[in-house]
Order: sequence, then C-alpha cells, then structure tokens
Amino acid sequence: MSTSSRETFSQPVRRVSSLDYFGLPTFIRTVEHHPILDSTNTYLKRIFTEGPGIPPGEIPILVIADQQTAGRGREGRSWWTGPGSLAFSVGFDPTQVPSTAGKLLDLRSCCSQFGFAASWAVAATVREMFPGRVIYPWENKITPQPYPERITDRSTGLLMPDTPPAAFGPGESFPILLSIKWPNDVLLNNRKVAGILVEVIRENGVVVGVGVNTNCSIEDAPPELRQRATTLRDLTGQTCDHRHFLTVWMKHFSEVLDRLAEDPTAASQQISSLCGHVGQILTVQCGARTISGICRGISPDGALLLEMDGQVHHLYSAHVQC
Repeated sequence: MSTSSRETFSQPVRRVSSLDYFGLPTFIRTVEHHPILDSTNTYLKRIFTEGPGIPPGEIPILVIADQQTAGRGREGRSWWTGPGSLAFSVGFDPTQVPSTAGKLLDLRSCCSQFGFAASWAVAATVREMFPGRVIYPWENKITPQPYPERITDRSTGLLMPDTPPAAFGPGESFPILLSIKWPNDVLLNNRKVAGILVEVIRENGVVVGVGVNTNCSIEDAPPELRQRATTLRDLTGQTCDHRHFLTVWMKHFSEVLDRLAEDPTAASQQISSLCGHVGQILTVQCGARTISGICRGISPDGALLLEMDGQVHHLYSAHVQC
C-alpha cells in the first residue's frame, strides 16, 4: 500500500489536543495520528511551509504514523519502518519552546543539540520501560551478545540456532546493553534500535523525527539490515504500548530542553556518557575521505573525538561506518 505526498497532505487527519490524546498535559499541544504517511518529517515540513500552515497555538505538534512508505534518515538514507514499529515527528518553534515550568524558552542557539536531546530521551525511555533488563555502558560487565549463536534447550539438551536471549526464563535473561553511536543512533547490544533526523525549516521551525523499532521483528527487515539492527520485541519478548512510550519520551525530551536553556551543551554532555565506542577503532566517512582512529568520546559541544597519530581531532559532520 502506498500514497502520494500530495494525497497525504490534502487529506489531513483531524488534530486533537495533547490532553485529549494522552489524557494528561505534555509540552505538546496538538497530535495527529495517521495510519500511513510517506514520512512524518516530510509531512510536517509540508504543513509548516505550504497552505495555511499551523496556527501558533497548535505548536508544538506531534505527528505519528503507523506506517511510513518513504521514511528518511540522516544524509539522505532511507529508514525502514517495519510493521509494528513507531515513527513520529515533533514540529516546534525554537524561539518559543514550552518549558516544564510553563514558560517559553528561546532555544535558537541550541538547534544542533536537538538530535542529542531526542536520542537521550529514547535511551531514557527504553531504560525506564524495561527496568532491570537494560543497562548503561558503565554498568556493563559482559560482552553483549545480541543473538547467541547456539543456546541449549534445557528441557531437551539440544542446541537451538539463532535463539534470542528472551528464550531464557524469568531471571535468566541476558542484560541488554544500551549505548549511542555518534551522533544520535540508539543501540541495543551494539545494534541499531532507533534513529533521529532533525531538520531546521526556517528560523522559527524545527522538525525532530524519531524512528524506533518497537513491536516489529528484525526478520521482516531487508537482508542488509538484519545484522546491524534489532527491535525491542525481539530482545525483550515484550510489546510496547506506543502511547505510553511517547508519553515517557516527551517527559525526558522536554526535561533536556529545559536544561539547554541553562547550558547550550547540556544534551551532548548527557549523551556522551552513553557513547559505546570509547577506546575502539572507528572508520569514519568525512565527505570524500575515509579515516580511522581511536574514539575518545564526544566533546561538550557534540563533536566526535577521534585520535589519529597521537592527535585528537574534533569531527562535527561525518558518518561512522563501524
């Protein structure tokens, strides 16, 4: 099933208040929930720039899609939205961001931090929704194994190939390592579970898009993604309530935005603690150049720190290949 961009734009779903949709107040003012869209980011960019636009009183706006036909990631890459996954985008005016205290914040100088804030919010949400299962890098005492190659069925003694950790009984499951791949991919056991796309439309328009592999299965993903991605359902054996996930995500996202008003580097400083590649050799694509070096973390202003020939370089725009 597919739909054209113009079709999607010309037949919008009725907008409802955040209170009506979630049953409690959030920093979001209005919500649109679509069965299908080409891309939640593309849709929000259109309604920010075409037609009558969005009345200021309805911003920030949250757009959710059950299915995306043309999901987008960073640097023009496509984003797989498997059946049951969560795709959403938040559109807001960075000059008037509602704070948790009810004031309006001017965060124009912090636009480069919004991706870090969104990925931190995803990480904190996953951690909160699966307490005791998900651990941070500094808590890790074992090498993560997304899918152990061979697990013994304890009732038969037979070896079962490609069985996820969820096959173990209560209290026997492996911990799930949560980390960040710079700049803002969220990883579980070193495989991508969520991605962020931030697009600045104009001085008073920003769209933050989030895709999370929640209730989908990696078996449904394109073959080239199956060794690099994972899903919450596959790792935990549980399904996510998307409305609850969004409620928790918005709480964490708005808290980081509040901190940015006091410290414009607060989000990247928070995310640096989740960098899972510190001390590892990374291969990085910088424009037409491919370079390798030892990851030394993330700087306070959000740069990837890569040590090459004894010198630490600050990379602000690059793609980490591994």
